[in-house]
Amino acid sequence: MRCPACLMLLLALAACTGFERAESGAMLTAFPNPVVVCDGTGLARVRMAWFREGMSWVQLRVGSPDGSLLAIGPSHGDQWTGKWVHDGAVFYVVDAATGDVLAQTTVEVRRDCD
Repeated sequence: MRCPACLMLLLALAACTGFERAESGAMLTAFPNPVVVCDGTGLARVRMAWFREGMSWVQLRVGSPDGSLLAIGPSHGDQWTGKWVHDGAVFYVVDAATGDVLAQTTVEVRRDCD
């Protein structure tokens, strides 16, 4: 991430909205979540942010712990998705060395445009 202070702000905002730290101590969140789309596609673009103190490298995966790799990086960071996130999409932060799941989150996409 280019702005460590920005990541800390994202994670602080997540904490204020009911975001919880996983048992592993890792945090993973999507912004916005839920996300509202009104273009008829039902697909969204979200910003994923993660933090895991004491880890050297983690992977951000989509769909399953060994699913598509969205990002790999240090123990904290963020990554925008493309406009392909559907309702119920699950993201995982995985220990790059062991493959252990550190945290997961599900994105809610709403088509509520009224």
